[in-house]
Amino acid sequence: MTDWQEERKAVVLWDIDIVWVEDLKEALKSRGILCDEVDSREELYEMMEKETPPVLCILSEQTLKEAFSTIGEAVGELKKVIGIPMAVVLEKDDTFVELAALRAGAQEVLFKEREVEIAVERILLLLGKREWMECSGDTEKRFDRDFIKIHLTNLEKQVLYEMYEKENQVVSRQELLRKFWQERETTGGRVVDTIIKQLRKKLRNTSYQIQGIYGKGYLLRNDQSLEGYKKSLKFADGQS
Repeated sequence: MTDWQEERKAVVLWDIDIVWVEDLKEALKSRGILCDEVDSREELYEMMEKETPPVLCILSEQTLKEAFSTIGEAVGELKKVIGIPMAVVLEKDDTFVELAALRAGAQEVLFKEREVEIAVERILLLLGKREWMECSGDTEKRFDRDFIKIHLTNLEKQVLYEMYEKENQVVSRQELLRKFWQERETTGGRVVDTIIKQLRKKLRNTSYQIQGIYGKGYLLRNDQSLEGYKKSLKFADGQS
């Protein structure tokens, strides 16, 4: 379990279906994700006021309908108040309700009639998306969390951090040269190549990879989300 998971409850559940909730909690626990439960809208709001609030909220169709008029209204209002990503759980496949939830701002829709492992993989995919991980703290804290076990020189750390801030965006050699070496000539690109080579070796046992984009530069990519998506597809297709 990571330091981040020890200090934060990653997921909050609002669902009166005890059996399904317990199955989901156990499955998430086995993957290192902490969960907590709330029984009302008021408890959910109170949890968001805590010093370490959750980073994802899972809301069931049944509880939302009891507390609000429609799913769309529920998601829309909660989005304004709690300020974290939401996944809505439907009792069965219902295109109309699914669209209403997504259009109102839900990041994901899960279905109880499917295997709980599919829900787990989609939740992991949500937690792995960098734009939503902003909820877990500032960039520096997330950077330290992701690379705490890797020994980096000061220069390596600075270059990696620059790419981390622009994850999934191409960073050119010239941009790195100007920022860290104050060199503007293309011939100075070899110093960048050397640092990138060193970083690639040190990132081998992580979910991060540095990809070279011919003629453009380098891109830092987190493959954790991609793997979760692939697994969810396998479960959905009935593959082992």
